[in-house]
Amino acid sequence: MQSFNNQQLWSIVEEIVLNRGRKLKRYKFFEKVWEALERAQLLVLEAPPGAGKTEALHTPFLAGLRTDSRKWLSLVHTLPMRSLVENMFARGCKELKALGITNVVPTVDHGLAAIEPFLEGDLVFTTYDTLIYTMYGYRVRGYHVLMPLGKLIKSLVLLDEVQLLQDSYWYPLSVLPFHIGFLVELNSTVVLTTATLPEVLLQLIKEEVKRKEIQMEFVRCDEKPLRGALKVNLSNESLFRIIDENIERFEKPLLIVTNTVERAVKVYWKVRKQGYSPLLLHSRLKKKVRKEREIVFEGNQGPSLLVTTQVVEAGIDYDIRTVITDIAPIDSLIQRLGRCARYENGEAWICGFNKEDALESTKHVYPSLICERTLEQLDEDSLSKSVEDVKIAHELVSNVYTEEVIHELRRSIEIRNLIDSVSKFANSMASSEEIWRPRAFNKVVESLLRIGQEIHCLVLTQDDYTKLLYNICQGKCKIDWLKPDYIQDSSFSFSI
Repeated sequence: MQSFNNQQLWSIVEEIVLNRGRKLKRYKFFEKVWEALERAQLLVLEAPPGAGKTEALHTPFLAGLRTDSRKWLSLVHTLPMRSLVENMFARGCKELKALGITNVVPTVDHGLAAIEPFLEGDLVFTTYDTLIYTMYGYRVRGYHVLMPLGKLIKSLVLLDEVQLLQDSYWYPLSVLPFHIGFLVELNSTVVLTTATLPEVLLQLIKEEVKRKEIQMEFVRCDEKPLRGALKVNLSNESLFRIIDENIERFEKPLLIVTNTVERAVKVYWKVRKQGYSPLLLHSRLKKKVRKEREIVFEGNQGPSLLVTTQVVEAGIDYDIRTVITDIAPIDSLIQRLGRCARYENGEAWICGFNKEDALESTKHVYPSLICERTLEQLDEDSLSKSVEDVKIAHELVSNVYTEEVIHELRRSIEIRNLIDSVSKFANSMASSEEIWRPRAFNKVVESLLRIGQEIHCLVLTQDDYTKLLYNICQGKCKIDWLKPDYIQDSSFSFSI
């Protein structure tokens, strides 16, 4: 296996960055990451939005592909949402093309992928739930365990945008350290990366690291990313009123972020009535429609006005000049603000900065306790600096997600018992005996990452519904729920 020096790795970074039409900045943390990957079993990387985490982590693997001298057998890049996976897959393919690497196979593996590769491929882009259920041998279709386990051994597994793995009980992040421990025991090199890492999660990971004697490295980007200055404004006014009264004066491109699809649709029609042609982006759009809308961001040719939900918190690299957002938990706010002022100076407005409006706009979306703690911590100066100073971001997030708050979120005995069960399950799977018969823990496998199974829903138009009923009555309907040939572009799908 060939060892690469920093000069060789920087030349690859430069080719990738210039191919994307971006400026190259030689961040010191890149070289710290490369050094850590030579010796660490687990690397925790904390860096602000736009600092180049992806390039820093992909480059050592791509260098091995280019010279046919791999340190890792494959790269498994894991993200929380399918849309982010699809975007990162496209980005990975462009990296391969820019470097002239042609003798490899990149794959996408998630619940709606047309082909299920079971983590097979040189570069695999997948979701957290697909990775975890696959590596333990629990996939919806079929029964496979040894093949994906063999694929993960000696692989580089990136756990990206981990801050998006949240629910009302802080359950996914509570069980994540157990899955990391299992991956390390498979002899994978694991990298956890985020811009908003709460101290309580870091301590949970350190406990697992100490218990299993894992060699861990921590790298933080202390440099300011190459971006414009951001000015954050906290407003007591509602998001709808600010749009009604001020939308003309806001510098474009303008990004409006709401907490629910319903609010996003309402904003979309309100803005259209004012004579604008906004782009609407949310998780319920049909895959084809969403792909068409996301592709307009490539090459800095995006829309002048974008209305979206939380899906914008990661994965969109576009120079937004103004952000208007609902109040949200502190980590989500930092991610939303990070979309702004990527290359030029920008301004952001956080609306509903009072308890009554905040709880109303976050109802049934975020825990009220987290939103209340966020309101207590917010100030314009700290938020303005949080997108470029990861220490400030870390402090803000850690002040909200304290041990007391997490304990309150996990207060029910059922949640605590479930976390304990998943811990025992992950530890038992490290033995070869349990790997050969993984069905021994059927009571907990539905909740290895989320509480209960995900249900995929398909909402049909009236025409699609009528056609489907007719075909069923005629006895000639053979349904393929992943790729049904009778579904119109106007139908859409979502998960609950």
